[in-house]
Amino acid sequence: WGKSLVASYDDYHHFVQKGKGVAVMYGDQMAAGISSYCSFDGGYELEINTHDDFRRKGLGIACAAKFILECLACGLYPNWDAANEGSLRMAQKLGYILDKEYVAYIQYR
Repeated sequence: WGKSLVASYDDYHHFVQKGKGVAVMYGDQMAAGISSYCSFDGGYELEINTHDDFRRKGLGIACAAKFILECLACGLYPNWDAANEGSLRMAQKLGYILDKEYVAYIQYR
């Protein structure tokens, strides 16, 4: 379920070199996480995900808050592109302001 968190990186070493992430663990299982889906000069595009068994417990927003603070402390911009209403509400709770809606297309393989 969490593969999308690092899908834009070739491997672990590429992620460690170019990316950043925060996770909440429950024992040895990842319950929620946020990462740099991709990086650009001066920041990251965020990807956030919570395992179905742990949703609606505040874990995602806790990860996001920590990740955003770490980005800002390093002078990096954490870009949040909300793909759904839940993501938009979470982003707004964290201080993001909706600029405008747009149509996006997803190609499934």
